Amino acid sequence: VAVVAVSPGALVTLIFGGRYEEVGALAVPYVLAMALLGVARVFVAHACATGGARRAVFVLAPVAVLHVALLVALGGDAAGVATATLISTTVLTAGAAAIAMPRPLAVRIPREYAWVAALALGGLVLRLLATRGIWLDEATEIHQAQMSMSGMLENLRTIDVHPPLHHIILWGTVRLLGTGEFAVRVPSLIAATAMIPLIYAAARDIYDRRAGMAAATLASVAPFAVWYADEARMYALFMVFALLALWMQVRILRGGGAAAWIGYVVAAAALVYTQYFGLLFVGTQQLAFAVAIARGVVPLRRFAAWSALLVLLIAPLVPFALDQFAANESAGRGFQQPAQAGGSVEPGAAPGAYAALTNLAWAVLGYHSNATMTALAAMWPLGLLLALSLLGRGRSWPTMLVVACALVPGIGLFVLGQLKPFVFEVRYFIGAVPLALMLIARAVTSWARRPVVVAGTCAAVVAVMGLGLADQQLNGSNPRVYDFKSAVSRIQARAEPGDVIAFTPPYLDHVIAYYEDEGLRMRPLENGLPEPRRGHKLFLLASFQDKPQYRKATQDAVRKLSRRHELVRRDKVPQILIWEFRR
Repeated sequence: VAVVAVSPGALVTLIFGGRYEEVGALAVPYVLAMALLGVARVFVAHACATGGARRAVFVLAPVAVLHVALLVALGGDAAGVATATLISTTVLTAGAAAIAMPRPLAVRIPREYAWVAALALGGLVLRLLATRGIWLDEATEIHQAQMSMSGMLENLRTIDVHPPLHHIILWGTVRLLGTGEFAVRVPSLIAATAMIPLIYAAARDIYDRRAGMAAATLASVAPFAVWYADEARMYALFMVFALLALWMQVRILRGGGAAAWIGYVVAAAALVYTQYFGLLFVGTQQLAFAVAIARGVVPLRRFAAWSALLVLLIAPLVPFALDQFAANESAGRGFQQPAQAGGSVEPGAAPGAYAALTNLAWAVLGYHSNATMTALAAMWPLGLLLALSLLGRGRSWPTMLVVACALVPGIGLFVLGQLKPFVFEVRYFIGAVPLALMLIARAVTSWARRPVVVAGTCAAVVAVMGLGLADQQLNGSNPRVYDFKSAVSRIQARAEPGDVIAFTPPYLDHVIAYYEDEGLRMRPLENGLPEPRRGHKLFLLASFQDKPQYRKATQDAVRKLSRRHELVRRDKVPQILIWEFRR
């Protein structure tokens, strides 16, 4: 591996010829995967020769499933095969080493932990299979991550509205793994998968073993956790940091020492550096600490000392955020960002009861078509009856804290949404999602005590969430799906050198450039209609047609082009319209 790493491109060219030079960068991960496979074979042979053949099968079978899932998710090109092979052989070698370990060094893994590991593996497979194209916010962040570190931070400071933590992580990811769809989503994939054992540990500590197992089971199929595992944005990190901060706070209120305080301070600071709206979550926790101080549960001096550390960690972000706010206000954007909502809930209006119910349903059951969401929102009386049936069952101060941290940030954004409607969306208080899963797990395991009833109820809830996941991922009418990948691929299949792409809204530039690799001329429609040369084509790509200004711009352009050019073709993919004109 070290020899190949010295100059992989030159080595591949020398051995196989110049035509393979472009895959030289893949030589190191592939040779490393082959080396790991050789080591794994030794471990498996040792296990089989010492009576451990059955254990070897228990390692090999799930790795085989994982490898097939990775190949499906990553595609069949050279980069996808190399990445899938490296991941699979790493998992295989680690598992084979565990079963071949000498008995004096062997670690006995409780059955419960083995089940959680199996749930995490199953959740990882689901997250790898649930792929979709790059969304425009992802494309913008990928574009920023290819700048220098100082250039990226300056770009964030002057034209963006988000804190820098996820951007910094993605900056390192791009340099390590490249800008492929899978590569840029690795941080989100890791965070969303790690949430499964993490929520198990938190729920087990806060409640009991059964609640922990139920929470891990729900998290493995939770539609939101799967959705945001497949998005190169900060939302998967938001969920993990919120869950960690809540768990550490419970440990503190139970008398935890410095380790719990350090965990809380780091998680809370990371939450704010991930998403500014995390301040609402941290603020809710500070109110809970105030109540605990008033009741003598937490010493005021200790709270003040650790809170001062939290303030010191967050303080460097304050001038950065103020610069962002000033830049956006001076540019007239006012932090208004394009929302990934398609046919939005109560478009253009302040959020009301329907928006609140819809966001609640999203958090638990995932994104669905507008018709499905209307039907789900209409079932609010059933949800109210279920909530009433749980009154007085297992109520405790930890439950009240979890409920407060799950609801108060959303309520705060609902109130703020009366002035700025775009802020009330579950993405911005997504920390409530793992807490909601924990509360559902607690309700399921405390509503009845008979193991058979608990198992059946949990299975029913998992089945409902599984149906929600399937509909979210497979229903073509899901208004959250914007298939820019297919749209640009269709244009490229028909385009020739000299053809032109006009697009609207103007902020689609980065996502079109991400997929466009033919050197086509691109121009925002807002800059005026381009004029292709005679015999060439103009492709008009339009999205966000639920917004009046972009719908009108598209209609005017189609009307003008139809007078002077021949309409050759019209295509439609989810949330995107394409017209092909020939001069």
